[in-house]
Amino acid sequence: MSSFLDRRIVVARSAQRAAPLLERLRAAGAKVSSVELTTSMAPSDGGEALRAAAERIDDFDWLLLSSARGVDALDSHPELKRARRIAVVGPTTEAALEQRGCRADIVASGTGGVELADLVLEQRPDSGPLLFVGAQSPAGGLVERLTAAGREVVQAASYQTVPRDLHDDEIQLVKTAEIMVVAAPSGVAALHNRPTGRDLVMVATGPTTSRAARDAGFRVVEAATPAIDDLIEALERGVEMFESTS
Repeated sequence: MSSFLDRRIVVARSAQRAAPLLERLRAAGAKVSSVELTTSMAPSDGGEALRAAAERIDDFDWLLLSSARGVDALDSHPELKRARRIAVVGPTTEAALEQRGCRADIVASGTGGVELADLVLEQRPDSGPLLFVGAQSPAGGLVERLTAAGREVVQAASYQTVPRDLHDDEIQLVKTAEIMVVAAPSGVAALHNRPTGRDLVMVATGPTTSRAARDAGFRVVEAATPAIDDLIEALERGVEMFESTS
């Protein structure tokens, strides 16, 4: 019998992005739904820092992108495509970059920004300034690791992530979930002051999200990577954790 049979699982992603995982879980008998906990909007500076950085893209040795949403900035600022070198976090970000006709020089596995920072430092430890384009308040330790190593990093926010106003049925799904898959610290933050199940187990897709979930008081299982097979393995451990205390 499947360990997922009748388990109430919420995947904190859009239905489109969550579709492959939802399919696998439904086939295994889970009662699984997707609920977007956050949404994106323009950064608080209206994109001024991004415009200024794009105009001087030739000054930077690296363009750093940690999410597919960050890659979207290339649509409004195509001059970013002239970057000397591009480094990204994860295959999803890499695919979004390739859709714009660009190639990544470095691709971290997707477990977090610290890995990407270390790869950049290994390849060119003493080179010039770097440009990070992405979330207004980036998590993952990318900028912090590079700054600590003495590198100059210019941050240009292309979006900010804020909690969504959930519909009543979505609130009920979150409240009754036994296991929840969350892919970013912003998703954990969006649950602040929202009722969740007393024994909820959170499956986090990386160390930064895992740390945020633990700090928020959730029981956590960390997936090795955001890949479907690794998420399924982590969810199996999540079921075991839930059943051990329910």
